[in-house]
Amino acid sequence: MRIHWIIGATLIGLASTLIACEDPSNVGIGLVGEEGGTPFIVDIPGATVSAEPTRDLTGNAARFLTGSVFDPLLGTTTATAYVDFFATASADFQASTVDTVVLRLKRDYLYGDTTATITLMLRAMSEDWSAEDVPADTTLEPGDVILEGFTFSAADTLIEVPLPSDWVAANDEVFRSDDFLTAFNGFQLTTTAGNVVVGFNRDDSSLLAVTASEDTTIFNITKNLSTYVQQADGADLPPDVLLIRDGTGPMGRLTFDFARDSTRQQFLNRVVVQLPAVEDVLAANTPSNFHRPLLSTLNLRGVDETSGNAATLVSSATLSDGVVAFESADLRTIVQRLLFDEAPITHFTIEAPATDNTLNVLLVRIPPAEDAPRARLTLTPTDN
Repeated sequence: MRIHWIIGATLIGLASTLIACEDPSNVGIGLVGEEGGTPFIVDIPGATVSAEPTRDLTGNAARFLTGSVFDPLLGTTTATAYVDFFATASADFQASTVDTVVLRLKRDYLYGDTTATITLMLRAMSEDWSAEDVPADTTLEPGDVILEGFTFSAADTLIEVPLPSDWVAANDEVFRSDDFLTAFNGFQLTTTAGNVVVGFNRDDSSLLAVTASEDTTIFNITKNLSTYVQQADGADLPPDVLLIRDGTGPMGRLTFDFARDSTRQQFLNRVVVQLPAVEDVLAANTPSNFHRPLLSTLNLRGVDETSGNAATLVSSATLSDGVVAFESADLRTIVQRLLFDEAPITHFTIEAPATDNTLNVLLVRIPPAEDAPRARLTLTPTDN
């Protein structure tokens, strides 16, 4: 998941810029047991926990998704996949006639009915299209239908689809051309049946072409894109629960009151932002044989809404024992500055890592619930 809602020339360097400015984060760490006071722990509940809209960039992700699933809790999500290929054909291959083309899809993701039979339609893309920095709400216009439908089980991990012989014959010269990359524009994959979304691994999926003289060429994927449409036809979430979701969004937005009297002007030894997952709501709304993957890896970003800049403070924190715990030196430095009445950021955001392309979900409580997100601070008093 990649997010492009924040613009600023200093996006990447924000953390180092903020940290370098009068960094007090290391001050006082050496005071414990010397002239500093006794360290103490304070839990600060989230002041606000809210949804933040997002435009997920799914172009050229490690996997591409297609299918449609009705989730009784979250509603209907429809995914459409686009893939294009590049040639590595030999001279012998180009000198013969293409006899067979097989689309090979390696499934590595599933969301929905694990027992479902899924049917996909395959269409040609008639024009060139871009996947670079393209968001998941993009609409692309496909061309002619190649296959009305091919069917496989949601449990299958390798799907091999022979393409129609008349289509292969019509595209023989294209497959053997030196200009294949520009002459061929790839496929669209859409669902026609099956209550499931599946994901295919980009690196392990390909086109396999065989000539009449039995020369074989593998056409690997050069670009891919997943687009999503979300319908709000599921059950209503409890009012004290917030949805964080990869793909369609939203992500989470957090603020904390670090300026309270018990923490202001104190030296910060350690800070952990804790995000407890709400599991009972998901369990109560999961039908038999239905798989809803958890969003178990998250990034924490610090955002300065005034300047529009942001930086990742914690990367790839994982869900463990029902809690995602964010901790890093960069996070500690930012919070230390907040304790000293500086304002390097206005809020935090929670998002899925850029390398992922999923529809995974996480539910969290909204304050004042006891199990809402919180920040645990280990502090050393500035005086005895």
